[in-house]
Amino acid sequence: MRPYHMLIALTALALGCAAKQPATSAAPRFTLDPKKTTCAEFLALGRDVQPRLIAWADGYSRAGTLRQQDIGVVDVDRQTQALVVACEQAPTESFWDKVRAHMPGGSKHVQPTRMTCEEFADLSESERPEVAYWIDGYNHGVKQDDVGAIDLRRDTATILVACKPTPQESVWKKIAQAF
Repeated sequence: MRPYHMLIALTALALGCAAKQPATSAAPRFTLDPKKTTCAEFLALGRDVQPRLIAWADGYSRAGTLRQQDIGVVDVDRQTQALVVACEQAPTESFWDKVRAHMPGGSKHVQPTRMTCEEFADLSESERPEVAYWIDGYNHGVKQDDVGAIDLRRDTATILVACKPTPQESVWKKIAQAF
């Protein structure tokens, strides 16, 4: 075999081996158990996903204190900075404890029990997941089931598709079916 053929073969072998290397653990996880999540895991989610976990935790925690018909307004477009700072100061502590102590408010308020599909569609791309995860958290809290891990990548576009034929229907029902 000629030297340049050997070089090509070795390069191909090296590239093949490199492609089979496992992914690094630095990649963010998007499936977490909210009650077992640490602040460090919460911080690793990224600012676009953090509000989903916060909304889910808020809905879940309110299920024990409010009946569905008594739910008034719910915050969306949450101001997460106070919770982020609290978690940065204590990354090994429980996210669940921190979120209960520092539940961030939001700059917008919605009424999820009265929200129609049309109103849900009118929300911004960042607000829709907060509403969907809040309702999902509440529904899990009512059941008082062992939550386990929740997937923070669920797409709210499926809810929009389910809502399209019936814009005046309750989005609560659609989210309960889709999530």
